[in-house]
Amino acid sequence: MLKPGVAYLRLSDFHNYVWSRYNLSYSTEYRNDFKFIKDQNVRHLIIDLRGNEGGNLTIGMDLLKYIFTGAYRPYLYHEVNNYRFPSLYKYMNDSTAFDKFPDSLFVKVAGNTFRSDPRVKTEVWSRPMEPVTDPYTAKLYVLINGATGSAASILATLIRVNRKDAIFVGEESGGDMEGPVSGDGLSIVLPNTRLRADIPFIKRVVNLNGYPNKKGRGIIPDHHIIPTPENVVNNEDAELIFTLRLIQGI
Repeated sequence: MLKPGVAYLRLSDFHNYVWSRYNLSYSTEYRNDFKFIKDQNVRHLIIDLRGNEGGNLTIGMDLLKYIFTGAYRPYLYHEVNNYRFPSLYKYMNDSTAFDKFPDSLFVKVAGNTFRSDPRVKTEVWSRPMEPVTDPYTAKLYVLINGATGSAASILATLIRVNRKDAIFVGEESGGDMEGPVSGDGLSIVLPNTRLRADIPFIKRVVNLNGYPNKKGRGIIPDHHIIPTPENVVNNEDAELIFTLRLIQGI
């Protein structure tokens, strides 16, 4: 609690090993956090995603059910080209990354493009999901910057397009609102140079829910706030200070 009625939730990392280091369960933490928020009668919630470069999207996704009021569908589909990449098999260090994707998952749609079938059991994020029975509905503020990337950028995007009343403060987020090419990838070794390359092979297309995004751009904040050198020297959090003044109506 920053002051009566104002709560601050900092989410700096979604990598499993970070949460494990502190023996934290994200599902337990969120459940306790939002019970606290309700008990404290919080009317202004600030979620800070600055500097969060991503990790396991599940950690972020579990938060959404506590701040959305209706059903939400995170992804439109997953997309790949040249499914299973047979021409690259001889260069792969390990092809087992494909094993968790059954042949029934991807359906050929055009040329060599394949899209995921939302009817497949594992495609839970491509189908509507339901919030908790008593979600947080009061004022919501999200702090972002250029280092809000990957899974954190997807999380921020889903908040932007499903909680259109949320106020975003900071700098344009990393990535593309439409979604990244990331996650599962191929590790190949080039035969002559022996150089190794890790190449992600799945494009995750986010459900923007009709939100008018600019292709190739991240989330454009409602209030563009960039820390000055003086802020840094004086250890002042410019974005948070601005948000608190916004809450106070200054």
